[in-house]
Amino acid sequence: MMVLLQVMYTDLDFLAAFHIDPEVLQNFLFEVYCHYNNIPFHNFQHCFCVTQMMYGLIWLTDLRSKLERMDLFIMLTSALCHDLDHPGYNNVYQINAQTDLALRYNDISPLENHHCAIAFAILAK
Repeated sequence: MMVLLQVMYTDLDFLAAFHIDPEVLQNFLFEVYCHYNNIPFHNFQHCFCVTQMMYGLIWLTDLRSKLERMDLFIMLTSALCHDLDHPGYNNVYQINAQTDLALRYNDISPLENHHCAIAFAILAK
């Protein structure tokens, strides 16, 4: 799956367009992989399926000719990172159980805020 993700980024010409070293992409993809938990659904396989669907939609709907390359890069990367470090329980559970995530994000979309925070932390490396 890791190699196929790298092919998606390469095939959409993101490495050349944004001057991304292949090793940097590999390290980024590995960090993303490491931040998906081994849970029944919101795991790395789910991440791959969502990212592959986004990649397919970009090609099938000819988004390359309709959107800027940066927008496509954001779309693919967002799909890749959309459930980072998912604990396996939804927002309602987080809020009702008063988990650390719910408290940290003041009961406002705790999972989505957490996924985004993890993505930003990975990108900052």
